[in-house]
Amino acid sequence: MIFADKLINLRKKAGMSQEELADKLDVSRQSVSKWEGMQSIPDINKIIELSKIFGVSTDYLLKDEMEAEDNVPVEEQADRKIVTLQEANEYLSSVDGTRYLISIGVLLCIISPITLFILLMLSEIKGYNSNLMTAIGIITLLSLVAVAVTLFVTSGFKLKKFEYLEKKSFETQYGVDGLVNEKKNKFYQTYITTNVIGVLLCVLSAIPLLVTSFIKDGKYTLLGLSILLSVVAAAVFMLTLVGSKMGAYNKLLQEGDYTKERKAVNPLIGSIMGVYWLIATAVYLTWSFISKDWHITWIVWVVAGILCPIVSLIVETIKKKN
Repeated sequence: MIFADKLINLRKKAGMSQEELADKLDVSRQSVSKWEGMQSIPDINKIIELSKIFGVSTDYLLKDEMEAEDNVPVEEQADRKIVTLQEANEYLSSVDGTRYLISIGVLLCIISPITLFILLMLSEIKGYNSNLMTAIGIITLLSLVAVAVTLFVTSGFKLKKFEYLEKKSFETQYGVDGLVNEKKNKFYQTYITTNVIGVLLCVLSAIPLLVTSFIKDGKYTLLGLSILLSVVAAAVFMLTLVGSKMGAYNKLLQEGDYTKERKAVNPLIGSIMGVYWLIATAVYLTWSFISKDWHITWIVWVVAGILCPIVSLIVETIKKKN
């Protein structure tokens, strides 16, 4: 086994990302990536540091004839899932094929109340039948959500065979990490640029709401809210699109949110978040149908969005303590 493969195996067994290893060695993440991608090798001082970090000999790191089997229990070898180059490419292709569906589904969920808001505004300004307008708006809302759910379910079925990448630890076949790292590095600038644009759009989205709230005693506030949701939907579409692809790279490399430690926590967080958003939806619909104040009740989603990462952090902290 060559040095690059040994380094990848040792780093992953330690549950360490390339960034974390780079920090320990006082080098850049790109340096670690090049070592693992067989583009360069560290100097002797870094080899010594690596041997200390991972508790192996320098001979093991430098001599190809010293195989990993000499350092890994047989039972662990038998249970270990090996991701082949073909499987990695198939997974990345599946993500490319579904990330647009997922992003469109998220967009539809966000814009689903817009028709209702516009019709309610027209009923107030033009005197249209408010009950009829509300009925049409709710039917449109539920229809868009139904389409979104269909897209989510379809995407879920296509990616189901790759669930183990998110939930279980695994090893990769020779060449996989180098390939994925190369793709990830090429995509990284697009990812950063898109995230910056998406965040800026989210920040600026409140401007139409503020402007329309002062026009004709606030009668056009729902129009401003509709524009706000449209801009946020576009921003989230972009963020979801690039986030799905970057997440796929991180899953294969077992980095970021997909290290071994995080995988032990993620299933619990996923279950709790599912219940959390069901409760948020129930609160939103119950409050909206009872009060009829659809132009106000949307704030439930804002509050739920703000509290979501806090709840996730609390769950993760409790799980680690236990």
